[in-house]
Amino acid sequence: MSVPYNVVPKVTPNKPEVPVKYFAVAKSRKKRTLKEIAKKAAQNSSISTADIHGAIMLVTELMCEYLAEGELIQLGDFGSFSLSLSSAGTSTMEEFNPKSIRVKKVLFKPGIELVEAMRNVKFERLKNSSNAPVEKEENARFISIEEDVEELLPIMEDEIESE
Repeated sequence: MSVPYNVVPKVTPNKPEVPVKYFAVAKSRKKRTLKEIAKKAAQNSSISTADIHGAIMLVTELMCEYLAEGELIQLGDFGSFSLSLSSAGTSTMEEFNPKSIRVKKVLFKPGIELVEAMRNVKFERLKNSSNAPVEKEENARFISIEEDVEELLPIMEDEIESE
């Protein structure tokens, strides 16, 4: 099986002089539900679908509890979860009000096993993928800055060795 992708044009918003570039964007074939995953896991183990479903639900509840307590969750070689916070800035420390803090997002950092598994993924370009050049800048998407999984691997290996 391979990962389907489209090729899309993107512009750099803060550098209008940089020409449009084309990038691969993954497209999901199907959304998998907890029920489907539990059923498949049960078929490959001696544990029932209901027990697997219950265990995943319990882990989810515990993760919510631990994240709300400000804890980092490390799930072995699968990866880790933590919180990213956001708040309004103030001129002085005394002006800062903790009520302005909000959870921006839950961060997931893949573990070495997951990263290694993704190294062997094959890719399949979708037939409706755009080959046409972008005529107007407003039709292009913005480039988002994300860490490359390959760049994260040496960092994760160092962290695992130091644990």
